[in-house]
Amino acid sequence: MGREKVAGVLGGGAGGHVMAPEAGEGVRELAVAGDVEWSQRTFADGDLEGHFLAIAATSDTDVNIAVFDEAERRAMLCNVVDVPPLCSFILPAIVRTGPIAIAISTAGASPALAKRMKREIGDLFGPDYAELAGMLNEVRGWAKATL
Repeated sequence: MGREKVAGVLGGGAGGHVMAPEAGEGVRELAVAGDVEWSQRTFADGDLEGHFLAIAATSDTDVNIAVFDEAERRAMLCNVVDVPPLCSFILPAIVRTGPIAIAISTAGASPALAKRMKREIGDLFGPDYAELAGMLNEVRGWAKATL
């Protein structure tokens, strides 16, 4: 699983457990920091025990299907990256700036387009909007009570 997918799950307040014989530097850094657990091995039946959701993001179709099948047997949420029919939830591209979060999805049609849109939306709704949202939050109570 790539660092961006792991970060998305962690950003939602969940913990993470990555099972992969190899991992990119970003995932290794998260594991060293203690933000995720990394089991340096391939997926095996039973690995989803005690977990709430699964994300399969390997280049091995058989492994991705095995993860999906076990998740289905356990009635778990599952996302097989770039295979919408094997997803019970999506992980949209999310632009986060301060209190603002904007989600972008192409329903799996084009992750590259979603990434481009994320970059463009991030440029359009940057720090100025985050600052404005903070100021509006500060006066919200007064506005509700007064107006």
